[in-house]
Amino acid sequence: MDKILYIDDEDIQCRLMTEIFQSDKYHVDTSSCYKNAIEMMDKNNYDLIISDINLPGKNGIDILKDVKNRNKNAYVILITGAPSLNTAVDAIRFGAFEYILKPYDIIDLVNIVQKALDEKKVSDEVRHFQSISEKYQENLEKTLMDQIYEIRNAYKMAKSAHIKSLEILARAAEYHDQATNYHIKLVGEYSAVIAQHMGLAEEEVNLIRFTAPMHDVGKIGISHQILRKPGKLTDEEFGIVQMHTIIGANIFGSESHPYHKSAGIIAVSHHERYNGDGYPFQLSGEDIPLFGRIVSIVDVYDALTSERPYKNRWSIEKASKYILEQRGQQFDPNIVDCFFDAIGDINNARERVITMTDEYMAREPFSYYNYIKENNIFKM
Repeated sequence: MDKILYIDDEDIQCRLMTEIFQSDKYHVDTSSCYKNAIEMMDKNNYDLIISDINLPGKNGIDILKDVKNRNKNAYVILITGAPSLNTAVDAIRFGAFEYILKPYDIIDLVNIVQKALDEKKVSDEVRHFQSISEKYQENLEKTLMDQIYEIRNAYKMAKSAHIKSLEILARAAEYHDQATNYHIKLVGEYSAVIAQHMGLAEEEVNLIRFTAPMHDVGKIGISHQILRKPGKLTDEEFGIVQMHTIIGANIFGSESHPYHKSAGIIAVSHHERYNGDGYPFQLSGEDIPLFGRIVSIVDVYDALTSERPYKNRWSIEKASKYILEQRGQQFDPNIVDCFFDAIGDINNARERVITMTDEYMAREPFSYYNYIKENNIFKM
């Protein structure tokens, strides 16, 4: 049922309007007092408001503005016995549906009212569908954002899992080779520092940080007797050790994940020399992958400045002098220059990694037995 409010200071007009429109089709309220009409508009949501344009203390345009402020979706018909072109123009401009002159024909009025209510229904339907569309769009955007958030979280978890798997694999190679507790971490951090100083993208910096520690993973496939031999290796034994580069590449095989691919490239290429005298393929210059050229310098630098069972630790000055002497021979000249530009950050990274590793190693050893017991892992 359509709700109509009729406002007129003449009671006879209010009674007439009730007689004309009160039926099963319409519900009509009337008011001869504008203040009372305002209260009625505040309490009811009218579909159509019909008002005399001249009420005591109010002109038609003020009435129209008040109506629109209270029932903004209501249609408004203004009636006047004193027509004015300016008032008519303002009425239409401020949203009146129709401007009717007294005396009016009852049939014409009924037709105008029905036309207004019909258009109001169409307008309401349009708003309804717009509201549904907007809510659907909001829900769709929220759903998409939720899915993007979930995908990003899944990617982060997968990325974290890949990094952790590389760390575990590198640690296994480290135990096998009896390398220092710091070596694989330092090679990763040194490589990242140089990559950063070379202007590589953050993604590439992090890629080499997490995959450079894989450089010697192939030593898992070399016998303990050779790796832990205290004296000088024979040519045959050195040839076997050289195979760790091929083994490392084979561990990652043809994996397409960026972390695995990068780790395999570093493993196979970090012993190539810029002048072509390296192994396993005697590559030279920029035919050696960039990550391999970076890791070759930091691997040697850390090996020289670390204590090993078969050698004493070199000073930073002595190791730096060796790196400089091998510029253009063993090492890429541009990366050597970048190495010396970054030497302060490299040595800071060394102190940071050693401190963190020492703190970690000082913790109470992890007991897998207690972990199983506390978490009831084997409980049926």
